[in-house]
Amino acid sequence: MICTQNRQQQGIVRVAAALVTLASLVIMLVATLAWATPAAAATGGQVMGTVWVDNNGDGVRNSDETQALAHVTVALTDNNGTLAGLVTTDEQGRYVAGGLLPGLYQVSAQSTTTLLTSTPEQRWVGIRESQTTAVVDFGFVTPTTQALVSFSVTVGAPFVEIMWRTGNENEVQNFNIYRSAPDGSDFVLLTAQPLAPHGVLTVYSWYDVTATPGNHVYWLEFNYAEGPVLFGPRIATVSTPSQHLFLPRIVR
Repeated sequence: MICTQNRQQQGIVRVAAALVTLASLVIMLVATLAWATPAAAATGGQVMGTVWVDNNGDGVRNSDETQALAHVTVALTDNNGTLAGLVTTDEQGRYVAGGLLPGLYQVSAQSTTTLLTSTPEQRWVGIRESQTTAVVDFGFVTPTTQALVSFSVTVGAPFVEIMWRTGNENEVQNFNIYRSAPDGSDFVLLTAQPLAPHGVLTVYSWYDVTATPGNHVYWLEFNYAEGPVLFGPRIATVSTPSQHLFLPRIVR
């Protein structure tokens, strides 16, 4: 009787041990799957950010600028110009574009019919590896809050392109462009005739083909009935002489 009872107890112990071992294997399998699933899903890097209303149009999100913009489309293109992602901001103005392979991407948020970006519309970011996260935020401003939205100069061959974008053109009569040396000398009017305004949300381009090699400073003048308003400076470094004539370009 004693031997039988011992064998029964030993059998119960073995069964209990087997059950414990089986339970441990199940727990390990579940834990492995739970760990492996997110890793498998996290293929590629991502670009994320927020789109907000930039009340003062300075391109910086201040503590009092809490209004976010939903339903803004953000596009990503790779270094070859191929569309790599197209996402829309949620109700909190947030967006996430994932699954990006290592490389350079241009991130852009397009202006709407009533709002303009106070930050650059396109920016380049680099994805180094699958876990890289780049943050690109965009500020938008109501055009009527400012006359000049952006003003830049770009050196080409053989010209300097002066580009500006307007917001509120109310009472603007025309524009003029000036160029000077870095020390303020040789301040000259470049536009033979003032350039006429074409309405809100307009992008203007004008080409300086007379700039000699060296550093030049450009100024943009808004003329009103009560007097001119000068914007600048914008500095350009020219390395080759200009030789060709280009006409102004206007984009709506």
